[in-house]
This record gives sequence, structure tokens and C-alpha cells, in this order.
Amino acid sequence: MKRVLALVVTILFAVGVGVAAAQEKGTADEAKAMVKKAVAYMKEVGKDKALAEFNNPKGKFVSKDLYVWATGMDGTNLSHPYTPALIGKNMYNLKDADGKLFVQERIAQVKAKGSGTIEYRWTNQNTKKIEQKVAYFEGVPGMNLFLNCAYYK
Repeated sequence: MKRVLALVVTILFAVGVGVAAAQEKGTADEAKAMVKKAVAYMKEVGKDKALAEFNNPKGKFVSKDLYVWATGMDGTNLSHPYTPALIGKNMYNLKDADGKLFVQERIAQVKAKGSGTIEYRWTNQNTKKIEQKVAYFEGVPGMNLFLNCAYYK
């Protein structure tokens, strides 16, 4: 059952990311800036309004092939602008192409440092190849979640 769920999640991610991937590639600096802007936005407008904006594929937190998504500290996906079916799904045990538990690593870094960067291998929808992807993420104080934005190297 876990393998089936992992396959479904991978396919849904691939379909969703494919929409954004047809655009220009974002950079490390742009991903980090987008997360910082999203954290400030969430603090300003509150969790519910911010999550609604993060779910908007034409919203202010989507640019080029970059987008912000929120993850609960238990690994539950709280938003996704391209794949709404992922919202509410627990990704705690999700592995990358090499078996890396990258969601768990993000949670550990947020707990230890408040923010971080992690590399993992994921299918790039432009090339259809597994490539190195880098996510910047940052916890939002008092909200029990963190915000993410990732780019391909």
C-alpha cells in the first residue's frame, strides 16, 4: 500500500509540476526571496488567507517554475498551487529517487535551525529526467508549519 501511495504522490507531483516547468527556471536567490516574502505574508494576513493564496496557480507566490507550498511539522502537505490532490496528504515518509527521506530532513532542520536548504533528486518535468533539486524552507513562528520553494540545479 505504501508503494502505491508513493507512486500516486509521485505522479500527482509530476503532473502538477509539469505546468510550472514549461516556464523559465528560477534561481536559488529567487526561491529564498519567495519563501521570505511568503513568511512575511502569512504573518501579516494569517494562516488561512495565506494558504489560500499559496494554492492559487496564478497567485503572487508563483513565478517562473517556482512556487511556494506549506508543510505541517508532521509532514502533512498544507498547500500546492498545481496539485490540490496533495493537500492534506502526509508526506513524512516520501523518498526521493535515491531513497532520501527529504521531508523528514526538512522537519529536522526547521526544528533545529528554523530554516534550511536541502538537496534531493526529483523528476524535472522539462527534461523528464531525474535531476538535482534544491529546496529552501523556513518555519513560521507560532504556526506549526514551514514554507518551501525549490528549484532545479
